[in-house]
Amino acid sequence: MFSIIAISLLLDAVPGLASNEDQSLAIRAGRILTVVQGVIDEGVILARDGKIVGVGADVAIPDGTPIIDANGMTIVPGLVDAHSHLGLSLNVRGEIDETVQPVTAEMQILDAFDATADDLGTAVRSGVTAAMLAPGQQNPIGGQTAAVKLAGPGPEAWLLQRTAGVKFSFAVRQPLIPG
Repeated sequence: MFSIIAISLLLDAVPGLASNEDQSLAIRAGRILTVVQGVIDEGVILARDGKIVGVGADVAIPDGTPIIDANGMTIVPGLVDAHSHLGLSLNVRGEIDETVQPVTAEMQILDAFDATADDLGTAVRSGVTAAMLAPGQQNPIGGQTAAVKLAGPGPEAWLLQRTAGVKFSFAVRQPLIPG
């Protein structure tokens, strides 16, 4: 059986590790796919205080460090959804697009984010660990994007950046204001 685990999910799965507590964690994996080191077989990932501090076949594990045995599994970096509507209302015109004015640079999409939405769990199980939430395409200037993590100790810890950018859309669209 082929198993893939997104690394940030493992880091967030250990209580306190993603917080400011002084904790370490080691993960022994059958295969690690990295961004800059290529493929590492039979490797170790060492994390301290919620941050990865070592990845390799010869990473020393300090005494007393909890170890997750992911032998036979493949670990990959978490995926980032760079333009996402995850966790936003299914009533698209009511939540992710402003329907009163066409230019709404002041609108913050985070105000429409539901951290308990079902689609977040589906995304996380698929390896998506972070997302840039963005307004829809109905407004030429739709509002402010937000960067969030999709896992962690609780929704309040998910926020990476409340204002990560401003959404512009020059697509052909239906008029927002009748007349």
